[in-house]
Amino acid sequence: MTFLRSDYSTSSPLQLPPFDYQPRPYNGPYADEVCRYSQRDTTGLSSENTELKLRLQVMEQQAKLRDSM
Repeated sequence: MTFLRSDYSTSSPLQLPPFDYQPRPYNGPYADEVCRYSQRDTTGLSSENTELKLRLQVMEQQAKLRDSM
């Protein structure tokens, strides 16, 4: 299957038809601000994950001690 036709000229670039669309100005946060939020969230989640792993280890150790009695 071929999508190119021989009657199309490749010498001139394609042009968009005129249109009157004007995008609204961007009012959101800047990229560096988004990165800071993301890093802060990642750091917080990492700390929480470490804490939960330690709690789980303690619970597993307590269960082993109970089972051995």
